[in-house]
Amino acid sequence: MSDSAAPRISFVVATDTFATVADVLASLRDQPDPDGIELVLACPSAAGLGESEAAPAGPLRIVEVGELVPIEEAFAAGIRAASAPVVLVGETHAFPEPGALEPLIRAICDDGYAAVAPGLRNANPETGASWASLMVTY
Repeated sequence: MSDSAAPRISFVVATDTFATVADVLASLRDQPDPDGIELVLACPSAAGLGESEAAPAGPLRIVEVGELVPIEEAFAAGIRAASAPVVLVGETHAFPEPGALEPLIRAICDDGYAAVAPGLRNANPETGASWASLMVTY
């Protein structure tokens, strides 16, 4: 883990299984300090997560929420369970590029910002419907 034993950022994601977040786990392991990332999974049931083929490098916290709908309640439970000074809500289909989390951590922990947000990129920019969905959702 980074300089201290505590995670530097908690990455909260709502999911039904480990398989659903396999690509998210891979992107978190590709960060410069993967063991400083606490992964918080909000899920219907810990028993229903199944086996993880590749566990996160940092701490893992599982929060049972019963249902993933409404998703906002699942995210809120994950946020409440997070232990790091910086919390980022992720999605099962969003994969932080290597190095993407460091500027967020620095902005809050070192530069004193109260809140920051990552930039978003449309992975399917060819259609108007995709752009409309991105704008409405985020």
